[in-house]
Amino acid sequence: MGRNTGTHPGTIDLCGYDQGFTKWGGYEFEPTTAANRNIITSAGPGGIAHHREDTDKNIYYCFEDLAGYCKEGNSTVTFFYPSTTSNALIVTSGKVRFGDGERFQGSWLNVTNVTVTGGTLETGGSVTQDGRTYATRLNPKADFYLSGGTLTIPDATVQRCKFLYLKESGEWCKARLRRYCGTAGVPGTTHLPLLGATTGVLAVIGDGTGTMVIFR
Repeated sequence: MGRNTGTHPGTIDLCGYDQGFTKWGGYEFEPTTAANRNIITSAGPGGIAHHREDTDKNIYYCFEDLAGYCKEGNSTVTFFYPSTTSNALIVTSGKVRFGDGERFQGSWLNVTNVTVTGGTLETGGSVTQDGRTYATRLNPKADFYLSGGTLTIPDATVQRCKFLYLKESGEWCKARLRRYCGTAGVPGTTHLPLLGATTGVLAVIGDGTGTMVIFR
């Protein structure tokens, strides 16, 4: 996928369609200004499926409007620029994380659907955007779908979300007003033993040091 040196912006418009590609090419340059950002956009729901790449990449693309991203393949992708899309971030294999550049910080603070069915998604630490500080780099009002893979949350950090969905007998089921605890990723509800009813849902995910809180 194209090339940008950080001073000449590039734009990909998905036009509401899903697109697949095997490798990022040359988009490892931090934009000198926000106006020089690389953009993936879509007026209608559309997504980029990134698969079969084994080389780790630092990405400075901004996903905007309704452009989503699905991570496949074994590589690690690090987003270094804040995306504003209200579509989905999906991880099925490999790793997705967020980094800090000299000028910008990676985040997906408007994403509405975060799905992890394999691989690893690192929520990252706190970030300040538009004068507001967020605990992690993911939208605290997004729906989270977890079935396999690992969601990694930093120590002493709370990842909020709107609803938590877990897969039971092949179907996505909304987690009720319960408290869960897990220690080895999120392979399923059998590894998230019920601790007791609460006014929300508390899930301890990954290595047991992070928390996810779902408020109703």
